Amino acid sequence: MNKKEIFLLLLTTIITGGLIAFFLGYLSKTIFYQEVDLPQREPKDSLENESIKVETKIKSANDDFQVLESFLKNKELKSADLITDSIIQKELISNSVKTLDCTKLKQIDNLWQKYSENKFGYAKQLLLWKTENEITKDPGVAYKNFMDRVGWKVNNKTLFQSDINYDLNAKTGHLPWHSWQVEGKYRYDFGDFVNRVQTCNIR
Repeated sequence: MNKKEIFLLLLTTIITGGLIAFFLGYLSKTIFYQEVDLPQREPKDSLENESIKVETKIKSANDDFQVLESFLKNKELKSADLITDSIIQKELISNSVKTLDCTKLKQIDNLWQKYSENKFGYAKQLLLWKTENEITKDPGVAYKNFMDRVGWKVNNKTLFQSDINYDLNAKTGHLPWHSWQVEGKYRYDFGDFVNRVQTCNIR
């Protein structure tokens, strides 16, 4: 076999291999590819605008709890939820979830209960969590059932902030929401959180 024949043989092999690779790639896209139906998240600008409004009010009032009460009183539940999370995140800078300030947790809970006619707040979340945990005896399963019960999970999908129902007709315990589920600089275990709520005798 001369050099020309060897060259043609190599060229044929390369071309054939390329065609096979292209064909297999086409099949993988047409047969095996499926679109993932992701939840629609709230536009970033909308959340940023809401956060800016909260931060501005905090600076003018210089009291997080005064601002929280103002938002709850005016039924601005999304803003109230954002500042609630802000208070907790600030606490977590210097504390673990197991040592969160009981006084501040009680203040948050009292305000949420007061302006929701005892429908929202940490005490309600603790009660629902304990009920599920006592039934299942399994914290992992209890948490999943709890999320279904308070409306944080729909059709087996954990909700984003844009999906949270910021209305008084939401399920009992639906608010305040915990941003650690999908984001947040200081994340923590929900079991540890409700244990702290119980230790602080919040009810």
